[in-house]
Amino acid sequence: MGRAKKSPPPESGMRQFPRRCMSADRLTTEASGGARSVSERIDAVVAAEWTRRLTMPHVVHLVERTSGLASVFGPFGDPLAASVFADRFLADLADVLPSGFVVTVIPLDPPE
Repeated sequence: MGRAKKSPPPESGMRQFPRRCMSADRLTTEASGGARSVSERIDAVVAAEWTRRLTMPHVVHLVERTSGLASVFGPFGDPLAASVFADRFLADLADVLPSGFVVTVIPLDPPE
């Protein structure tokens, strides 16, 4: 006698599309007069943003560990000047406040 007919899998009734994987490096754009990959454009934008932030004024934010009292010093012309100030300030206070500080150098974003 005959065997029962197998029904096709449910996905076989769906239209199949060829699988195409395109890496981000293959995607290109015609910006700046030539073809550049998406990853190159992202790298350029990130580098430009970091360069811009390095030229901005910075402040030093200090939080005294035991009391939680916060202070802000600055603005300084760049992050290096702010970091030098923070190092000297902490060295001067190391004997006075042994619990120490949490120090953060922060760029001052211009108001929008």
